[in-house]
Parts: sequence; structure tokens; C-alpha cells
Amino acid sequence: MSEGIRYIHTQEQAQAELERHRRLAREQYACKRQSHMAVDHDTSHPRKQNRIQVHLHYVDNITDADIMARTRQKQKEKNLEFSADERANLLEKIQLRYYSYAVSSLTG
Repeated sequence: MSEGIRYIHTQEQAQAELERHRRLAREQYACKRQSHMAVDHDTSHPRKQNRIQVHLHYVDNITDADIMARTRQKQKEKNLEFSADERANLLEKIQLRYYSYAVSSLTG
């Protein structure tokens, strides 16, 4: 039979015609997809990499996590230094107060 007009007389013929159209459509889709995948694999990956490198606002998740970890570590160190200074000042105040009581009790 030719690809032109097909006369359908029974339900089985109609079902067979639908199946034939679906099979042809699947084959065409698979062929197109395969050719696009071959072309896209060769060209799209370098283009995507180039877009990422050119894009100034692109942030890599791993790099972002590293930056955040370093920032937290620096803040933690800064807080420890501050609290160490604070503890040293508090210790000095306590020593001054203690020594002043000790001296006043000896003289009084």
C-alpha cells in the first residue's frame, strides 16, 4: 500500500493504522533524539562551561561552602580572642579587688 489515503473498513484496520502511526512517530523521535544528542554532547558542554565561566554572578556550591566555613572559623577565632581578653581583664579586676582586701585587712 502507498503512504497516501488509506481506507479503513474495520476496527482492526483502524487499530493497526493507529499502531503504525505511533510506531513511525516513535522511530522518528528516536532518530531525532539520537542525532540531537550526538550534536548537543559535542557543542553544548563547552558552551555551558563557557557561560558559567563568563557569568560573573555564578557561585560554585563547594566554593561557597568553603568560604562560609572559613568565615565561621575566623569569627570563632575572633570571639575566642575577645573572650580571652575579656577574661584577662576580669581576672585583673578580681586580683586587684582581692589584693586590696588582703592589704586592708592587714592594716586594719
